Amino acid sequence: MFTDEEMKAGDRTRIWVDATGTPTVAPLSHSDAVTVAAIAAVGFWAAVAGTGAGLWALYRRRLERLRYADWDRRLSDLVADKGRRNRDA
Repeated sequence: MFTDEEMKAGDRTRIWVDATGTPTVAPLSHSDAVTVAAIAAVGFWAAVAGTGAGLWALYRRRLERLRYADWDRRLSDLVADKGRRNRDA
């Protein structure tokens, strides 16, 4: 971390230790903490929005498949009756 030329006997330096006395890194500054919180909030929002969009797309796809199946069934009924009558009436 420091070389012999940078530190001299009697120089003061700040170190950070945890509850057990083990050296650790300095806590985040206020601006760093705000930046990390903003990035986390944007990431969370993107995850929620992405999940919602994916679920909406799956729901829409399911509804379209049901609609296409209904069309196929009705056209099959029409062909089977040679177009003579409407089963819904």
